[in-house]
Amino acid sequence: MEEQRIINLLFERAEPVLAELDRKYGRLVYKIMSNILDNEEDIRECMNDTWLAVWNSIPPQRPDSLLQFVCRIAKNKALHSYRDGHRKKREGLTVSLEELSDYLPGTSLEEEYTMGEAIRILNLFLGEQTQENRNIFVLRYWVGVKPEDISVRTGLSRNAVSIRLSRMRKGLKARLRKEGLE
Repeated sequence: MEEQRIINLLFERAEPVLAELDRKYGRLVYKIMSNILDNEEDIRECMNDTWLAVWNSIPPQRPDSLLQFVCRIAKNKALHSYRDGHRKKREGLTVSLEELSDYLPGTSLEEEYTMGEAIRILNLFLGEQTQENRNIFVLRYWVGVKPEDISVRTGLSRNAVSIRLSRMRKGLKARLRKEGLE
């Protein structure tokens, strides 16, 4: 089923669309989560949380790319679950790091501004790409999918995926350089 059709069904609040989301994106969402979580039960729970978050977010949002929208939610849900599961383990480490906080360098306002500018430029750059190239870029650098797996998903050869990624990296580098960020 086409992305826009799925989005329309979400706007209509048609519950069968959740099964369609799982059919279309379930394997990818599972892969994203299994790269972050190591417990099958946590993965399944996060997948359900992802579908619920998509259901609750559309409407009012109408994403340009449902794939990117779903991947972002899935990654955030998995990271949140991971942090929750490891919070107790980190509590001792957090206390010890707080004791050293006066001696550790922090992030300066200049570094925060530079990072914000880089993100703004990245978003503009991705907005200029075709949807297919944007999806390839996001799958590789946001989700962490290997080029061979991207080629299977897109129907492109592995070499074509690698060439597109290389060209986009070079284009992004040139854009950052042009804007004074290297």
